[in-house]
Amino acid sequence: MSEPTSPWTSAGLDSPACRAREELARPFRLIMFDWDGTAVEGRSADATRVTSLIDRILATGTRVAIVTGTKLQNVLAQLGEGLAIPHRRLLFVAANRGSEVFAFDRRGDPIPVFVRTATPEENAKLDAAATEIVARLTKLTGLSFGLVRDRLNRRKIDLIPTPEWADPPKSAIGALLNATEARLRGAGLGRGVREAFEVSLRVAHELGLPDARVTSDVKHVEVGLTDKRDAVAYLLTEVAAPLAIPSHDILVLGDEFGPLGGFEGSDSKMLDLPGIEGATVVSVGPEPAGAPPSVLHLGGGPARFCELLEDQLDLNRRLGCFATPRDAAWIVEEGGFEVAREHEIESILSLANGYLGTRGSLAEGSSVSRPATFLAGAFEASNDLARVPELVVLPDWGRIRVSVEGEEISVERGTMTGHRRVLDMRRGVLFREGVAHARSGHITAIRTIHAASLANRHLLFEGIELTPSNYSGWVRVETLLSGEVRSASGALHWQSFTPVGSEEGPTLLAHTYSGLSIAIASRSRAGVSEEPPCFRETTAKSSSEACMIEVRASLPSQVFREVAIVSSRETNEPEALARKLRREAGARPFDAQLGDHSAAWQARWRDAAVEIDGAPRLERALRFALYHL
Repeated sequence: MSEPTSPWTSAGLDSPACRAREELARPFRLIMFDWDGTAVEGRSADATRVTSLIDRILATGTRVAIVTGTKLQNVLAQLGEGLAIPHRRLLFVAANRGSEVFAFDRRGDPIPVFVRTATPEENAKLDAAATEIVARLTKLTGLSFGLVRDRLNRRKIDLIPTPEWADPPKSAIGALLNATEARLRGAGLGRGVREAFEVSLRVAHELGLPDARVTSDVKHVEVGLTDKRDAVAYLLTEVAAPLAIPSHDILVLGDEFGPLGGFEGSDSKMLDLPGIEGATVVSVGPEPAGAPPSVLHLGGGPARFCELLEDQLDLNRRLGCFATPRDAAWIVEEGGFEVAREHEIESILSLANGYLGTRGSLAEGSSVSRPATFLAGAFEASNDLARVPELVVLPDWGRIRVSVEGEEISVERGTMTGHRRVLDMRRGVLFREGVAHARSGHITAIRTIHAASLANRHLLFEGIELTPSNYSGWVRVETLLSGEVRSASGALHWQSFTPVGSEEGPTLLAHTYSGLSIAIASRSRAGVSEEPPCFRETTAKSSSEACMIEVRASLPSQVFREVAIVSSRETNEPEALARKLRREAGARPFDAQLGDHSAAWQARWRDAAVEIDGAPRLERALRFALYHL
């Protein structure tokens, strides 16, 4: 096993970079960021690298929102033609400091989805306020101040209109602050930029703009009707909410979250909203007065910003098949564990391929779990002739037990944090992730994946990845085939079971009362190894195999499993055919099998996809119905 690489590898354990490594080591579904000073040095900077990275991020299904004070045209000029037209549909540009939000149509052209239009009366008040602010500052200092009027819904007063500070880069914010303070304080404005800010706010209120948004980038004081708070409010309400993107799946990047000249930086407005509290927030700016405690201050400017995007892209490569999907329009997510809803959740997260279907039960089971796998068209009246025929409930194939130092991991016991299950409807794959906390203090990140193959409908796949956070040692992973299943009515459909173990893995041969025979062949392997597991066990109604995995701190270890199910409806020798199909599946890498399955689902969606412009919530609901059909 090789050591993982990341921009944060050399960071100390208590450093912001180390904290960032932990908080950023997962895929985000919505990334919002400032433009000037965060993504690019300035409006004349070459944006080729960042454009390429944004395009690749969009290609993963991640929604990207640029939140900027500048005009849309300035951003598009720097992005150029570097974004693929299909990818632009996941891009949003919130421009003019919250006054406009643009999405992109199928041709890749921007379309306004939100515009705050000032009334003639409001524009007149903005002009009057800006003129009065300049007059009062001039009276207080004797200095001249520039005035910029041609901005949508806002006016800008230039506090330091000197040639050397005509277009300062954000990286020079500290020097700019010193120069501006020296100019204002030297002319008698005792509290410098802070006092200029307060004068502007007071004038705006006096002239009939009680809700005016007064902001400053140190060089200017701006009086407007909107700020970045309005942009983020729209993105949360109209992008994140309809797609059920939780705040912990949102990444916010900026460079001015901390105070500047005694007042909040402009990017702090992005955090001043309910619903954003759980987001991960990173500053790549200098932050001369420091960043708020909730913000990861990494510094590094646009170069660090690009590293963060590259790390997100590299995360998909490192997680491989265990990377949860990013496109929120194609997923159903259930977080935590609710006893009262578990039966419902198991139904919602079902997997099926037309030949068989399986409920999305917890792999380790729980007191309320109802695991069930069904064979299409296979009914059983049980031994009670008065009972209405039911779908045959097949033996449970998906049970996994994970033990760390003898302690079994279970979300029901309340020792797992960050637990969530994610159904990827685009590929017909169920993901699960969480962090298990053992009584011994051992902490283990867990990811699982389950699929019912659409490429070979007799096959089911599952995998588990374990990453110890604070220990190295041995972990026991046991996979089971169990006949201890009953239908929803409590009926047992099985007359007899024959568990068989062999070098090819365990097989469970089961017979219903009506004469249908089912063979289930299984094989588990650690990572890509075809070495047999440490031992196998059989009982009267079950068969299992266990792998003892040597794990190392911070390094992922994986166990994969292929299961083949064959009935006597297809062949007179279901056991032989199940073993053959399982053996053929095991001869290929897990990723290859999953790739065939995903390709089959892509072909299905090409024939059955539904897209509804402007109605993401409805589109997602219809997609869910089609998936279950």
